[in-house]
Amino acid sequence: MCPDRRDELDNDSAWCAVRGRLLMYAYLASPYSHEDAEVRDARYGVALAAVARLIDAGACVYSPIVHSHELSRRHALKSDAGFWWTYNRTMIRYAGRMIVLRIDGWDQSPGVAQEMAFAKQIGLRLSFIDG
Repeated sequence: MCPDRRDELDNDSAWCAVRGRLLMYAYLASPYSHEDAEVRDARYGVALAAVARLIDAGACVYSPIVHSHELSRRHALKSDAGFWWTYNRTMIRYAGRMIVLRIDGWDQSPGVAQEMAFAKQIGLRLSFIDG
């Protein structure tokens, strides 16, 4: 259940709203892939903190990094954006908006660029937050 603190958010219906049986959520795009595991771990930590802040503010949010980082590590799944693209594209398609987390590397990330391009293609609203 999402907290109901919409007064702290904008009035976009994609925040924590249930329309009939459809839950609207925000997709949090952020960079992850990197050859250095410490960089990937740091990016995961920043995304995790951003998700916590957004949930505390009343948003329903899905982060592919928060969702898949530990899955990849524990179950030897690939961690690159290409491997996760089919899954993430589905999550973007059903999101009510996309939030881009501006942390080091966000503007050079092929994964974030792909996510943003697809969001624009399907007419999804984009907004940005700092990490």
